Amino acid sequence: MPKVLLLVQSNFGKGHHSRAEAFAHFMEDRLIITKPFNGDTLKDTDFFDNTWNDLYADYKEYDPDIVITEGFPFGRYGWHPDFNNKLEHGGIVDILEDAKKHNKLVYSLDRDIPWVNPKDSWFHAEILNKYYDGVIFHTDQDFIDSSNFIHNPIIDVPFIFSDGYVTKPFKSNAKREGILFSLGDWYETTQYVYEVANTLDYKMTFIVGNKTNVDLINKLKLKHNVVTTQDRDGYRKLLSEHEVVVSEFGAGTFLDVNVTKTPVVMIPNPIEASSPSIHDEDGMIISSEQLYRAEQYEKIDNGKVLLYNDLNPATLLFAIEEAKQLKPKQLKMNGSNFVKTLFNNGESKCMN
Repeated sequence: MPKVLLLVQSNFGKGHHSRAEAFAHFMEDRLIITKPFNGDTLKDTDFFDNTWNDLYADYKEYDPDIVITEGFPFGRYGWHPDFNNKLEHGGIVDILEDAKKHNKLVYSLDRDIPWVNPKDSWFHAEILNKYYDGVIFHTDQDFIDSSNFIHNPIIDVPFIFSDGYVTKPFKSNAKREGILFSLGDWYETTQYVYEVANTLDYKMTFIVGNKTNVDLINKLKLKHNVVTTQDRDGYRKLLSEHEVVVSEFGAGTFLDVNVTKTPVVMIPNPIEASSPSIHDEDGMIISSEQLYRAEQYEKIDNGKVLLYNDLNPATLLFAIEEAKQLKPKQLKMNGSNFVKTLFNNGESKCMN
């Protein structure tokens, strides 16, 4: 079986690492290295000790057959050219050069709605055409067709679409009760949502983190259950125990909500840095990632959209009651078979 190295760039949270981890779960010999924009480097293997060298040194020591870069060359973090003069990019180009020199396979892994800024089209095409064997999109194309978001005719590598989202399986027979609130603790918008929710008469659970306002946490604890930020398995367990979740709708949250079939009130994050813009063929902004995904999810009667600017006790109450009536349908989650075929048997389903 081939050895697979997944290189992940990240900023807030562990969503990017979790996406790579879901793919790696179905590979027999793999290593994930997450080099965050800030914070600690994550490694998911015992192959290395706790000593951090650099990406290139670790790559050479592991000596993979296949290299996958999660997010790159799309995305916005430390390997992106905007940051090359400001931050150490960890030798990513050196890795790509060496991989092609030694005939290793190189893929880019991206989510269903890739982070694509038209001003970087030249960079995307140059890097992909020079080093990559394909771009893998983690999606259910019947729900979201990833090819609609890349308008770059000079990219000359295959687009490869998974046969469904790739995620660890989850089962639960838990009784659902109450409303779960789960929004990123580093956003000011979260505090307002939680304060509005605190006026409602439900049994509620609030997920908080170390950046959540302490006074707000103490206020919530007077009437409600308050828990700290969960890992993926813990979060899914919480979802399966609640009637409705009120949440933003990034790529990771969307998968957790869908795999647990939890009715959701979606409040797309209005902060541009968290929810990247979607552009048309002329480079004009037509939506944002979270808003677009939430609107598509509402169209299939899996959730209700509530815009942040429309949020007040009455609109939140109405959205929760509407969501309670839904019976969410699970999207295609059989992407694991795609992963096994592509990486373990050396085959792929390609589409130019």
